[in-house]
Amino acid sequence: MPRGIKDDDLPWGKVAAHSYETYNNFIIFFLVCHAEMNAILNERHTTLDDCSIYVSKFPCCECAKLIIQAGIKKVVFSELKPEPWEEQVPTRKMFSLAGVTCRFVLITFL
Repeated sequence: MPRGIKDDDLPWGKVAAHSYETYNNFIIFFLVCHAEMNAILNERHTTLDDCSIYVSKFPCCECAKLIIQAGIKKVVFSELKPEPWEEQVPTRKMFSLAGVTCRFVLITFL
């Protein structure tokens, strides 16, 4: 959640009186700060130009724009999102145009 907002301040249910109050339709898309956003916004001591960012899942389009604007040049991820390939195309296109490289790293646990 954004700074100053507690998890309990907003609805997290999958069923609600209004679809915009449900986790799947509202909270996950509009209110939760993704890890990439949190990492970029909370870095206050140095520039992120030419840095790498390590994330679990391949970034969404909104996070891709933040990554590009922050000057990050390498994205390392360990999992593709369980969504159709077509939904990753805009992110991959933006990264390509901005000179951001992506690297998949398989993580295994013993």
